[in-house]
Amino acid sequence: MASIKLAAQSSLPVAPDSYIYSVTATTPRTDLKFDTYQPISSSDKVAAISSDDSLLLLDPSTLKVLPNGHIRGANSSLTCVKPYAPVGEQANIILTAGRDGIVKAWDLRTCRTAFTLSAPSSSRNPSAGPDAISAIDCNAETNAIAAGTELEGDGPGDVRIYIWDHRNPQQPRIAYQESHTDTITELRYLPYPSTASTILMSGSTDGLVNVFNTTIEDEDDAVLQVSNHYSAIHHTGLIGDNIYALGTDEKLSFYVQQNPDLDQPDPEPYSLGDLRDQAPCDYAMRIWNGTRPFIALGSHNLDEQGLGFFPLSPEASSATSSPRWNLNTTSGFILPGGHGEEVIRDYFIAGEMKSVYTCGEDGSVKLWVQ
Repeated sequence: MASIKLAAQSSLPVAPDSYIYSVTATTPRTDLKFDTYQPISSSDKVAAISSDDSLLLLDPSTLKVLPNGHIRGANSSLTCVKPYAPVGEQANIILTAGRDGIVKAWDLRTCRTAFTLSAPSSSRNPSAGPDAISAIDCNAETNAIAAGTELEGDGPGDVRIYIWDHRNPQQPRIAYQESHTDTITELRYLPYPSTASTILMSGSTDGLVNVFNTTIEDEDDAVLQVSNHYSAIHHTGLIGDNIYALGTDEKLSFYVQQNPDLDQPDPEPYSLGDLRDQAPCDYAMRIWNGTRPFIALGSHNLDEQGLGFFPLSPEASSATSSPRWNLNTTSGFILPGGHGEEVIRDYFIAGEMKSVYTCGEDGSVKLWVQ
């Protein structure tokens, strides 16, 4: 295992005992299919969101807060952050969303909102205000922004996926409201038919991973694929050309994408099971779908604190067999020490592991470099 050294650690002006939920950066993405980004440049910004509802814009090398880079109350009960830019372009817009039911687009040149999108009021209780937003994704190639909502109370219940054209922010272009029955935890645009993608994947704590053709308004016709992971979805996305589902119980499974011939049955999924039984870790994070995919596994016990990026390798298989990806725990990269005893909530990689940003429940952002 190769170690990546700690290069910088933030000291953020957030409320005591705040968590840093998510971290991202403005560096250009090179491909919609793969999680590959150009190396960080001095003109880039690192963005992080905190449990005290702050959006923080940081210098990418020192992690110091930039001038006007502490946006307090970005949303009420902030949950999500995503850069908004076409593939190959540096992001000038950062999206945030929260349980206030609002998506805000922050213009990084002015640190002011460029536009806002509001989820409609809950059909159960219209007087309660907009649906709380728990997940977002976007594709600037098609001006599309998608938001998934959180279930209030015990499931099953009503949750929705809203899709806006940001040029017409008054109301969503599409609302899907029957395909999930619990909180949406992941939305991902897939690279089909091109970077001008109209295919959206969703994951939920109801255990389902769905794939939609968002050019179709009728929900029954829009659903291209449904996969049942049988445990709450923590993250879902692509690994190579396959779909992965990672549960909150740390179980990982793989699925083929829907065969265009609907009469052709898809093979059963391949499950790796509980990753804690296969690697020295306490929790699993999402897969980084590069040309060489990794999964991030974290440990916060006193003996083995750190974050490891372990490669996943495919087995040769026929067109009719399940996708089989196997975990290699003897190679990869380790971030020794991680965030100490605290859980690492998110990471962002630029330049093929040249720069790795992490954030966690210790209230800090860290930069690691090879």
